[in-house]
Amino acid sequence: MSTLFEKAYQRSIDSLITRFAKPAMQGATLEAWLFDDQKSRKAAEHTLQAAGVNATLRSAYKPLVHFFIEEIDCTALAQASIGYPMHEACAPNRFLLETYPLTKLVGEAKVEFYATDAPNFTYQVSLTFQDGREESHQVFAPNRTHSDIDGQTLLSPTGWLNIKHQGQVSAERLETDLEQLFHDTIAAISGYTWGDTEPYFEELNITAQLPIKERALPYAEEVISLTEALHEDIYFSLLEFFRKIWQTTGRPWFTARADCA
Repeated sequence: MSTLFEKAYQRSIDSLITRFAKPAMQGATLEAWLFDDQKSRKAAEHTLQAAGVNATLRSAYKPLVHFFIEEIDCTALAQASIGYPMHEACAPNRFLLETYPLTKLVGEAKVEFYATDAPNFTYQVSLTFQDGREESHQVFAPNRTHSDIDGQTLLSPTGWLNIKHQGQVSAERLETDLEQLFHDTIAAISGYTWGDTEPYFEELNITAQLPIKERALPYAEEVISLTEALHEDIYFSLLEFFRKIWQTTGRPWFTARADCA
């Protein structure tokens, strides 16, 4: 057995604390979107606030679902009208699909969706509560366009920072630890010389240890699992990579399995 790639990554949430929890950043307001669980994000918020930084850390994974379960009292909700964005680099219903299983998490509240041309990957949310209150929100879903290993243009979720400090406002993409892990893994495997004969390997095992807890949802046995999301991204990206090899060489197709724990 040979090891193609091995690397440890600093957690993005720890890097964020190192960058902002210092005297020079006191008084700053920070919004961040990360691939991390709520408990870790809340702990980091408290650390940053103790250092004088007004911080709100949100999930970059399924941001609309997390907005409802973390910021809205769904038991008091009567109706929600949600406009989802579209982008030319993905399927028209991509951002609609990412709202699953929101309609199962709001009790008896009525939920309607409609497509919008809203810029900057933003959901337009209008809420009506059982006591007659109404609220409007814009829920940001940070994404970036990039090329995959075959040169195809993709649209993928990413980390993001909004910063206000000393009268200056800035917004920037944050390449998170999870994104780095994914791209380094794909690059290591796609860049390896697999030879000219099959099978290229007996087993291709991928193990990633993530300090992130799953979140059980109050519907069926659904959970929010960043580990599962990473597994799917790596698995299907590598299936596509080896399919391209098959198309290039004309040799018979085989099945690959990648295990990520």
